[in-house]
Amino acid sequence: MAKQAMWVPGYVAQVEIPGNTRLRLVNGVPWTDVTGLRVGSGAIFRGAANQSNWFHFAIPTPVITDDKRVTLDRVFVLYNASPGARIEAAHIWDGPNRIRNYDNLSLTGNHGGGIDGSNNWAGGGGPVFWGIGVSILLRFITESNIHFTTAGGDFTS
Repeated sequence: MAKQAMWVPGYVAQVEIPGNTRLRLVNGVPWTDVTGLRVGSGAIFRGAANQSNWFHFAIPTPVITDDKRVTLDRVFVLYNASPGARIEAAHIWDGPNRIRNYDNLSLTGNHGGGIDGSNNWAGGGGPVFWGIGVSILLRFITESNIHFTTAGGDFTS
């Protein structure tokens, strides 16, 4: 069995609903309520108080290795959630198909510098057919920041 790890930098994070109803400017930088603030270490978004938003990551996906479909073992999203920002769900997608969902989470704090129990989840277990996406639901209890540093997946063939 061959194992592969595929990763992307955190600045590839895409917000589902941009704009000033759900997001705020990061450090006063124009348009960051739409795009987030892209920095070398990832992407920073500032959420408005009492709002939720999904953030999406496209994980490079080998799909077939040595004439066999791969399986997804784990996904990872490393982040630093400031007080007032909380991850409430992580959903894993294979193209249009949700293959695993983790709901009722309550994750916050700095988990952006290494893999730990608060920033990785088991994959779907079956063969991968399309491309892996990871969707993270953030709840902003108070106006606060989320800094995504990197995201990835481990695959086995």
